[in-house]
Amino acid sequence: MRKKLLSSLLCLCVLLSCAPIASAAQKDSFTDGDYTFQKADIAVSGLGNSHALLVDSSKGLRPEDNAYFSDGMLLLYDYKSNTYTYLGDDGKIHDLNQGRFISMCPFSEGLAAVVDKNEKMGFIDTTGKLVIPCQFETPINQVFSPYGSYFRNGTAWVFRYAEGYDMGIGIFMGDSMPGTFTKIDTAGKLIPGTEEDVSMRWSGPESKEISTYGIFCPGGSARGVTGFTEECNAPGLGTFKARFGTSDTGLVQLPTGTKDEYGNAETQLYVVTRKAKSPITLSVMDKDAVLVDNGYVYDYTITNNTATDIKGYYALVNYSARMSRLASGREHFVGQVHRFELDLAAGESISGAMKSQTGGLSTQGMIWVTFENKAEQDSFFANRQIGESSDPSTSDISFGYYYIESETFMKDTFGITILPAK
Repeated sequence: MRKKLLSSLLCLCVLLSCAPIASAAQKDSFTDGDYTFQKADIAVSGLGNSHALLVDSSKGLRPEDNAYFSDGMLLLYDYKSNTYTYLGDDGKIHDLNQGRFISMCPFSEGLAAVVDKNEKMGFIDTTGKLVIPCQFETPINQVFSPYGSYFRNGTAWVFRYAEGYDMGIGIFMGDSMPGTFTKIDTAGKLIPGTEEDVSMRWSGPESKEISTYGIFCPGGSARGVTGFTEECNAPGLGTFKARFGTSDTGLVQLPTGTKDEYGNAETQLYVVTRKAKSPITLSVMDKDAVLVDNGYVYDYTITNNTATDIKGYYALVNYSARMSRLASGREHFVGQVHRFELDLAAGESISGAMKSQTGGLSTQGMIWVTFENKAEQDSFFANRQIGESSDPSTSDISFGYYYIESETFMKDTFGITILPAK
């Protein structure tokens, strides 16, 4: 029987305590729970609040407010040189500009738009190589910052002003910017038949135009980098706020445990990387579990974390990583399996009720197993080391659990050794 292990640990949404953030203790890098931290070469001034990073602009570099990590790079603005560069997910500054460009954009699909001193747009790769020469016109906004573009599904939109349009007169008169957007491929070649005429406001494109044509304009808020609103939890740090985009790499500002000459708490900016979500996650709230005959009842939510549909037959194995010790002194293994037939659209979630033989479900290890068909799923559950529990005691419960006879099942099936009881 072919089984595919989707995840050795399930990402869980659980109720977390609001423990104070521990000191980062000036470490260059460390791992805490599901998060790895790498000190970033960016100076910060003060802890600020949970929504903004207070960057010391006198030191030069500031992350763009409307940019996030993509392809391992985060766009930075350099106050001292009035140019752009990147922060890598290694915490180091990657000077992919090398004095060539007046504007740069975030990476997408391995390429980033750049604008040279002649105000022409091209694209670089993550090594800084100019793979599409700077040859395309670019509109500007009301503070004279050129717009860029980004690739989606192998194409990007580029702009060309309408013939005879005088930008200087247009800006002075407050007129719109007439022109044409056309798609290019990753070789920089125009794709025939994709031309679309537009007339953008000089004060800035509308949100629909930004979304449709993949427009990006550098120039984040000078007040700080916003978006430190995603609550995370690690065993050592406790609860902390991070700034992730659509990737699993983000930023976090942590106290160092030291104070400056004025007695203010000093902080350090870190690049934080979290373990990638499994394709399917189960979310439960331990505090809401209801004690019933032969176990607990949980409300659950199952989420498809992928961009594609998920449909088929699955098993969810839930187990304790360590043997428990009964009152008699004998060691006992706690493990169970639930049977699922899933049909989830991309990003879709479903909810229901399930029974568990133990409480504290969110603290235990979980493994998703997928099967080719129902017959294969039936064969898995027919294993002699898997036994079915008694039927749930209330009619609104979706299904009961199957208990695992012993820890040898985990070793034989998944190669997992269960630790002895403490």
